[in-house]
Amino acid sequence: MKSRRQKQRGSTLIEFVLVLPIGVALLVGACSMGVACLRNLQAGQLARDVLLLADSGVDFGSPGGKQKLIEQGTSLGLESGKAAVHLTRIVCESTGYRIEQKHSIGDTARWPSQLQDPSKAADLKPGETAWVAEVFGESGTVTTLVPETVKARSVL
Repeated sequence: MKSRRQKQRGSTLIEFVLVLPIGVALLVGACSMGVACLRNLQAGQLARDVLLLADSGVDFGSPGGKQKLIEQGTSLGLESGKAAVHLTRIVCESTGYRIEQKHSIGDTARWPSQLQDPSKAADLKPGETAWVAEVFGESGTVTTLVPETVKARSVL
């Protein structure tokens, strides 16, 4: 006959085996959500940083300007093709909005610009200009085999 201690040990093992998959799934899900939130924050910060650089007069058409953009986007993987940045300067004229400048860097084939109608990006009066930054990147989630896309848009 088994002693009381041996019976408890067996039931503890069974409880552990039943709870383990749920605990692991919760842990992996929490880590995945944390990484996705971090990537969203990084994309938003990169969009704001790029706009500040553009507003301060950095020429993103020059090699030095592109290098500054790549340096700003290292945390999101811009230099390795795991992100894309589209920077567009729009102008409001009496006849409507037009795109004055456009700079793109990164994996722009995977993440093309979604700025189809410049008038929807900013509410400008004739003669005013605005910079629009679009940032795309991989979320880096642990639970999916195909990474999700994080997006951020900022207007200055």
